[in-house]
Amino acid sequence: MLLSFLMFFFSCEDNRYLKNLLTSFEKETIAFPKRVLKVENGKSGISTIQPEGKTLVIFFAPKECTSCALSHLKQSESILEMFDSSPAASVVVLFVPDDEDFEETVQLVSKESFSIPVYVDFERCFLDNKIPEDIRFHSFLLDEDGHPVVVGNPISSERIRD
Repeated sequence: MLLSFLMFFFSCEDNRYLKNLLTSFEKETIAFPKRVLKVENGKSGISTIQPEGKTLVIFFAPKECTSCALSHLKQSESILEMFDSSPAASVVVLFVPDDEDFEETVQLVSKESFSIPVYVDFERCFLDNKIPEDIRFHSFLLDEDGHPVVVGNPISSERIRD
C-alpha cells in the first residue's frame, strides 16, 4: 500500500514539474545563431538559419550521442522531408557539439548526406536560449514569432504533424 502511494506521489510530482517546465518554456522566444555550418547532401558551408513561418526544431545538445542522433534522424528523414517541403512549416535540425566534438560531428553529419539541411552551431549560441535540459524538450514547433507551441517528438506527435 505504501509503495503504491509513493509511486502515485512521485508520479504527480513529476507531472507538476513537467507542466511548470512546459508553461515556462512556452513563454520563451527562441533565437537562432547568426552563423552556423550548414551541411546538406554531404556538402558544407557557413550559413544562417532563416526559417519561414512555423518551424519544427530538432536540437541535439552537447554530450548527446551524435551517432545515435544521426541514426534517429536517418529513420525520420522521410517525415522530416515531408515537413520541410510543406508550405506550412520548415525544419531546422541543429547540433550544438562541444568544441572537442565539432570536427567529428561535422564528419558524421556529412557522411550521412541528408537531403534536408543539418546545421552545426560552432559558436554554441543556441545554448543562450532557455531550453530545458530534459531531452523531451529538444524537439518542438515554433510559431511565426519564435515561441514554442508544441513540444515533443514529431514522429509520435499528431499535434506537430497537424
